[in-house]
Amino acid sequence: MNAVIFIRTYPKDYEWLRYCLRSLKKNAPGVPVVVVTSGPEATIPSDLLGGVSWRASVEKHPDDYIGQQLTKLNADLYVPGGCDLIVHIDSDTVLLDSLEKLFVDGRPTMLRSPYDELPSDFPWKAPTEKHLGWGVSHEYMRRFPLVYPAALYTELRSHLMSRSPDRSWSGWVSSIEGRQLSEFNLLGAFAFEKMHDAFHWIDTDTDPLPPLIVNQRWSWGGH
Repeated sequence: MNAVIFIRTYPKDYEWLRYCLRSLKKNAPGVPVVVVTSGPEATIPSDLLGGVSWRASVEKHPDDYIGQQLTKLNADLYVPGGCDLIVHIDSDTVLLDSLEKLFVDGRPTMLRSPYDELPSDFPWKAPTEKHLGWGVSHEYMRRFPLVYPAALYTELRSHLMSRSPDRSWSGWVSSIEGRQLSEFNLLGAFAFEKMHDAFHWIDTDTDPLPPLIVNQRWSWGGH
């Protein structure tokens, strides 16, 4: 598996990151880890760097909730060349088992849930449709880790830029209203339409769910 684990973090999450990296060392030995933070990379505690293969810092966005999503949409730009797959996991998530369990017949699994079965106020359907320009029937941000082919990011960014008046990345970013963005829904919905055969799709309303291999928390909420 020619994969890289990608973590976008920020200083308030470093204590969570400590446990995340320990779990990766135990359950994903040999898989490189890329950590991108908002703010000076020197602020990452030195004792964490032993679990990191590459690190980078990005300029802090005025709203880092949007900033961290933009970093993830550009994840392929931060990983080493030749990487085929990017595995997303967040600082507040602990890996409990092998990443191999995310694959079926060599393809990464991708869970999706029909919006008809979700609460009517579920927030990500309309923003995803707006940015992609087509109707979206399913929610794709189901559980970590999320695995995508590295080639997917370039294709998605090209599509998003094509919908901007000046066909630029900054032009598309400026079109985001408030917090109306879900990076993993963009990646999932775009992949379903444009890179369908690269994944093993699981419909959560009809298919058996694969085993959960993480303990996922919510650091923004303090638990």
